[in-house]
Amino acid sequence: MVFERFQLAGKVAIVTGAGRGVGREMAVVLARAGADVVVSARTPKELAGTINAMQQVGRRGLAVPVDVTDSGAVNRLVDRVVLDLGGVDILVNNAGGEFGANKPVTSILDQEWEQVLHTNLTGAFYCTRAVGRHMLGRGWGRVINVACVYGVRGSINHAAYAAAKGGLLQFTQALALEWARQGVTVNALGLGWFEGQGELTTQPETVERLQRAIPGRRLGRPSDLASALVYLASDASRYLTGQTIWLDGGILCR
Repeated sequence: MVFERFQLAGKVAIVTGAGRGVGREMAVVLARAGADVVVSARTPKELAGTINAMQQVGRRGLAVPVDVTDSGAVNRLVDRVVLDLGGVDILVNNAGGEFGANKPVTSILDQEWEQVLHTNLTGAFYCTRAVGRHMLGRGWGRVINVACVYGVRGSINHAAYAAAKGGLLQFTQALALEWARQGVTVNALGLGWFEGQGELTTQPETVERLQRAIPGRRLGRPSDLASALVYLASDASRYLTGQTIWLDGGILCR
């Protein structure tokens, strides 16, 4: 009976930032667990790769290119999913990035700061607000915000990203309180450094440096996400809300 509560058959999930890396892996994991998965990102070509990966595990998905910083586009995405698939049960707010703002604060341009906050934080708000209107009416829902260790630990040359991810963690807790009695949980999946994250795949010296800083002495692998993600997305986590599950190889223990 315990394991039955981890099943996602009949559930509909939206995963943002699902074109590559951990976002793609999250979409595939949810599909493998039985959910119908709608994937979004700004680049249609990358989404095609995600759909192909889902097909390889025997599931079909729906790809909808969306810029999460456009509230109108987000609303249209959710309306389409509700119309075509009957509702939204799971939202994974994974869209994000630093967009060139990983540099000293005095060098960050206005548009760089705005893009980092709008994509990582405001975009999550737009998506959550849109799906929340449907989840609350049905009395069941799972919102999973993808956080980062920078959201709780400062880091040189990452001020914009740290501010956005820190805000996302506070948004998680505030909304968890707001929706706690209405059957909708709001939690965060906190990530350390994972394979496939931007410069990590192209700069061996960066990988070596990060591995030395991680107590587990390796980067996270996309497959490391599976169990925690399915738990947060399923009925098994019905009494967990406002929390962050950290997958960081022990970084935050230091």
